[in-house]
Amino acid sequence: MFGVMLNRDEWATTPLDATPGRAGKPKISWYGLSESNLVVLQCSDYRRFALLLLSPGTPEEIALTATLMASAPGNGLTTDETLTRAREQANAARRR
Repeated sequence: MFGVMLNRDEWATTPLDATPGRAGKPKISWYGLSESNLVVLQCSDYRRFALLLLSPGTPEEIALTATLMASAPGNGLTTDETLTRAREQANAARRR
């Protein structure tokens, strides 16, 4: 099974199915995924990948910091917490 879980508020116009290359037809769902800036790929019954999704207008220093924080081993931050901390770090660096 291949599936994509999205936040319904952010992806309201996304069709409920899509057909990528040879992968077949994934199931796209919103249930249980209320966190913004997050996409979860379900690659099998037991394997999921959570991806931080940044808008194209995100400043580079915030995007880089957030990406590094999100990919750190043992990271337990939500996407909102990650982006808030990345913005705080960027603002602190600008004030120096």
